Amino acid sequence: MTQIVPAPATFQVDQTIQDLIAEGYPGQLLALRLRVSDGHGRADRSDTFMNTEAPLHWRQNRQLSGYNIMGMGIWYESLMRYVGPATKVMAMTRVSPTTQRRKGIFAQFPSPTMSMSFVSSPPGYRRT
Repeated sequence: MTQIVPAPATFQVDQTIQDLIAEGYPGQLLALRLRVSDGHGRADRSDTFMNTEAPLHWRQNRQLSGYNIMGMGIWYESLMRYVGPATKVMAMTRVSPTTQRRKGIFAQFPSPTMSMSFVSSPPGYRRT
C-alpha cells in the first residue's frame, strides 16, 4: 500500500509565506537556504541527532533510513509550495556529531545538505 501525505511541518505558516511571496514582500527571490534542526519524525521529540545520550533511533541506521533522503524530500516538498520545483540541486555533507557510542552500539551519522536553484518565479509571484 502506498500513501501520499503532504509534508506537515510547515502547515501552520504555509499560507502566510505564500501570501508574502505573492505580494512581493521578499522582493525577487534569487536563492533559498533552509536549515533544519528539530525533533520532527523522531520517536520522541526530545530525541535529536545532536543528543549523544539519547537511544539510537531507526533514522540513525543507514540500512533502515538510507541517508535520510526522506527528510530532504519532505522539506523539498514544503519549499515547492512556496517557489515551485528546483531546476538545479547541489548537495554537500557535514556531520555533527560524526559518531555515537552507547551500550556497545556504534553508529555513524551521514547528514547530507541539499542546495537547490530555482529559475522561474514562484507560483503566484507577481513582478512589478
